[in-house]
Amino acid sequence: MEAIVSSLCDRFGWDRNKTTICAGIGSFLFGIPPILGYNVWDKATLGGMTILDMMDFATNSILMPICALLTCIFVAYVIGANSIHDEVRISSAFKRQKLFDIMIKYVAPVFIVAILISQYFQALRNYKI
Repeated sequence: MEAIVSSLCDRFGWDRNKTTICAGIGSFLFGIPPILGYNVWDKATLGGMTILDMMDFATNSILMPICALLTCIFVAYVIGANSIHDEVRISSAFKRQKLFDIMIKYVAPVFIVAILISQYFQALRNYKI
């Protein structure tokens, strides 16, 4: 929670105590569905998925591939592959930098999108979305 509180305080100049209380309340509220998903809401479903199934599907099947794709785009095009080359060369020789460039710019994004699409169709088949 320290990272969230510190970032909000730095960015918006908020009071640390109030920011900590707000972050704690937000964390508590976001934690309620998983807690209730094990007991009171364990029979509640939406599209054939329980609350925990929905959260698992959202994080593992959607958010992780999207974050991986955005990481590839960020590394390859925003900060640039040459920055990574320079960082690696600080500690050792970078013998496969052309392979790295091809993988981070072209191969990995294609496979990540394929994973995202396959997860979507698997969810359609399994959960009746």
